[in-house]
Amino acid sequence: MKKTMFSGTRKRFEMVVDVTRSREARLFALFEIACFYISCATFLALAAYFFLARYGNVEFSPTCRAILTTATTAAVGYLTNWLAIEMLFKPYDRIDWFWIWPQGLAPRNKKEIGGKAGEKIATELLTPEKIWEKTLDAASRLLESDEAKQKISAEILRLLRQNEETLIKRAVPFIENAVAKIAREHIRTERVKEFFRNEIAPRLRSEKTAALIAQKIVAGLEKNSPEVIVTLKGWLREYVIRYAQNNFMGFGGELLADGLISFIDWRDVERVIDKKLQTSETQELIERIALTFVDDFKRWLDSPESTETTNAFVEAIRTRLIEFVRNYLQTMFPQHLNSLLVSPQVARWLNESFIPNARVFLEERGEEHFAKLLESIDVKGIISRSIEEQDIREFHRMIDDVAAEHLGAIQTLGFVLGGVIGLLTLLM
Repeated sequence: MKKTMFSGTRKRFEMVVDVTRSREARLFALFEIACFYISCATFLALAAYFFLARYGNVEFSPTCRAILTTATTAAVGYLTNWLAIEMLFKPYDRIDWFWIWPQGLAPRNKKEIGGKAGEKIATELLTPEKIWEKTLDAASRLLESDEAKQKISAEILRLLRQNEETLIKRAVPFIENAVAKIAREHIRTERVKEFFRNEIAPRLRSEKTAALIAQKIVAGLEKNSPEVIVTLKGWLREYVIRYAQNNFMGFGGELLADGLISFIDWRDVERVIDKKLQTSETQELIERIALTFVDDFKRWLDSPESTETTNAFVEAIRTRLIEFVRNYLQTMFPQHLNSLLVSPQVARWLNESFIPNARVFLEERGEEHFAKLLESIDVKGIISRSIEEQDIREFHRMIDDVAAEHLGAIQTLGFVLGGVIGLLTLLM
């Protein structure tokens, strides 16, 4: 007890000379020091009074007795308040034989205090709504700052560049698998047939498309008329030779074919073909052929005979698409990603779009996720366990450091009230 009282007095001396403390704190520390020494002197004087009165037959004046009585009640008031404050924490460890007060109030009820404190703090002080409100307010102020936005975007880009290889390793298989899944789900025989029936066939059967196809065919034939003549010469020669073989035992077939080819005026034939291609009858004929081809292909596509061919065609499309994507991702994707990360457009997008949208996302959806996060954190349990695990001595020192001036005021008030009661007693 003596050691505790004197150590407390030493702390109050440190507070008095500490200029960082408030004037009220230093003043109450000074009053507490004065009360302590006056109380000690009073108890010594009281002991001397009883000794001299009993054994020395010394008579004290009424004034002396009045002063001693008043000082004694003041000292008792000071000592009572000091002892009450100490009993909040001491004894730190349980002393079974000291049955009157085996342990301090705080250490003895530390578990209950932790539970109640955790519940009150979690439900009244640190509610998810209050924490989110403060967090959102701080995040909003941060995201409104141009300097902060630039720092955030720069940090995001730095992290992306730093982990570029990891991004590529993770992104390439992901994209490849996604494309393969889409190809399996959407590129199917039924879809290909449906696409031809609903999209391609109606367009090919339209008058405009048929006319365009006929024009393109005619234009192609006109442009390649010399090649057409060469092809006709070849067909004619083969026909004549085959005819001679069948009817004249092959005698003079080649000679007859070469003579016939030399006899025909192929320039005139070319002019006739070009002229014929320009007629409306030829145009309409080609259009009818194109429409007939579309109808025939549609009927074939709907028949069971096309199943094997269309299945193979669809599988080839899937395979080619997946191979193309794989080759592209392995060769070009790293280059494009690197160019993208160093481009000023990405930095501008982060600064002007991504970060402001992050603020909107926080305002609209953040509270829901934040509440779930707090539920998983268990604020009540953390506070309860922290208080239970807190060393009571350290906790006492912390309280003493924080509330030193208030504790000093309580003890000083006990001294003053004790003195007032002593004076009132004398006046009665």
